[in-house]
Amino acid sequence: MIERTFSAEAVNAILNAPTVRPTIGGAGDLDITDLLADQRNICLIDEHGGMMFAWRGPGVFEVHCFFLARGKQAIAAAKDMLELMAGALLWAPAPEARKDVRWFARKVGFLSHGLMDTPEGRCELFVMR
Repeated sequence: MIERTFSAEAVNAILNAPTVRPTIGGAGDLDITDLLADQRNICLIDEHGGMMFAWRGPGVFEVHCFFLARGKQAIAAAKDMLELMAGALLWAPAPEARKDVRWFARKVGFLSHGLMDTPEGRCELFVMR
């Protein structure tokens, strides 16, 4: 069952899981406490993982996924979570080198708006309305 969570402990456990942490990049353990403290951000989780919808403006969210499950389970879970965000403008920057992330964004319904340079490197920008 999908739920909105404010529990950094629950989300951090998923983010730092051995199958998830290497896919995120950077070094060391992740801690999402500060993001969850901002009530405008929305974090949805279920038994397969979760999605963070970081508030970027009224009705606009930047999306990040972190799933323990892979393949069809992750796609189904992501689609269910995205349905709960219907009506919002969602955007997701996917690193150009991460073909798996770019493939996943397309499979769950995001549309590509091409490549762009960001402070984190070259990304493909995906959008969903």
